[in-house]
Amino acid sequence: MLRTAGLAILALALLPACDVIEPEGRQQTTTFTTSLTPQQTRANAEGWLGERALYVVTSSAPGFVRAEKRRPRSTGPGEQIDVVSASFHGVPEGTRVEVQALTFEVAQSGARNRADQVSPEALRDADELTRVLMPRP
Repeated sequence: MLRTAGLAILALALLPACDVIEPEGRQQTTTFTTSLTPQQTRANAEGWLGERALYVVTSSAPGFVRAEKRRPRSTGPGEQIDVVSASFHGVPEGTRVEVQALTFEVAQSGARNRADQVSPEALRDADELTRVLMPRP
């Protein structure tokens, strides 16, 4: 009983720190504040994307990391490119982070066409990146 009450209090305490936005179709964005510094946030984002999720980091700056992963299409034949990015800046509480996911379908010509929906794989990866960047005590 006490454990359940403690978890409920913890969940309520975390609500103001995390503004989850429901799927928007063509992109998914999650915004939250982490206790990590901007430097730690960048290092953790690059490390998880590149080493654990096997994305290719295509852009990295002090306040931004962007990575891509080519994989078979979730629906239908062909390939898709999932893009996950994190932008961040320091705030008094730690670091304000925005994680974004989107998907491109690769045409036979090699052109990228923005998919109508973010792939389930990109959504899962963005959710996991959010968990990595928001460590629990």
